[in-house]
Amino acid sequence: MNQDTKPRVSQKREQIVETAETLFCRHGIRRISVEEICRAAQVSKMTFYKYFPNKRALVKHIWQRLLDEGWAKMDEVRAMDIPFARKIELLLEYKLEQTSQLSHDFIEELLQLDFDVSEWYQHFIEFLLEGQRTGDVRGDIRPEFIFAVLDKLHELGRDEELMQLYPDYRDLTRELHHLLFYGILSREQTEANSSREP
Repeated sequence: MNQDTKPRVSQKREQIVETAETLFCRHGIRRISVEEICRAAQVSKMTFYKYFPNKRALVKHIWQRLLDEGWAKMDEVRAMDIPFARKIELLLEYKLEQTSQLSHDFIEELLQLDFDVSEWYQHFIEFLLEGQRTGDVRGDIRPEFIFAVLDKLHELGRDEELMQLYPDYRDLTRELHHLLFYGILSREQTEANSSREP
């Protein structure tokens, strides 16, 4: 009997998570209540609270799932035998694809929540250190500083006036990442300067 009930239990939980993620992505977190999630998932509130003590716990679960997917993608890209610059592009494409499915409200509200990002931080630092070992990332800049700059650029990406200059969040995100990884000089100018260095 245990074997019969276990799949049903996990299926109900997954149903709640999938439904909530869809609703949050479309409408943001604040606008969606536990009641709406239960109604859309076709589960009772009792079933909801069996798995999650409150909406915040459910959001945290979804956030962790998004992070896990991001780490898996980063590990997959890191293992590829391709130039480091191409790895950066693939990770940016993945991020843009993910954010394209999220409403601006959902992104904004997620970023305001005080969730632990130390594991993501460590993954990204390791990625940069790998780039420094291969000579693809400047070795005279601390990876922690690069991460801090990226974090500040993400803050800038939430500026409402700046957001109005772009058709959507993806275009702004792409430009912020290009600024960090390629600077303001044209690639031709950068290559010309590099060739003149002793």
